[in-house]
Amino acid sequence: MVDSDRVERYIQQFEAERHLRVSEMARHLIVMTLDAIEHDPNPNWDAPMVELETFADRSTRDVPGLLGAVAEHGRIKDEITYFNVLHFLSSNLKSICPFPSE
Repeated sequence: MVDSDRVERYIQQFEAERHLRVSEMARHLIVMTLDAIEHDPNPNWDAPMVELETFADRSTRDVPGLLGAVAEHGRIKDEITYFNVLHFLSSNLKSICPFPSE
């Protein structure tokens, strides 16, 4: 299971550095997405658990960078919302995910 406290620390780091807020629902989406990498992966990934864990850990560490990309993608001025994150992921998932999904 993804350490939600660790994810929260990365989100708070981003907020402090970028002076942007991340909504509560966006926080939940991020944690659930990271947790799903290990516990509800795409069956087409065909990756061993160790690779899924490694990808989840690397993605967790990259939360500030991903939030920065979300902010730039959506031209966010004050708060990143659930839908900002969702739209970013739907547009960029193939470039983020290292596993083929088809």
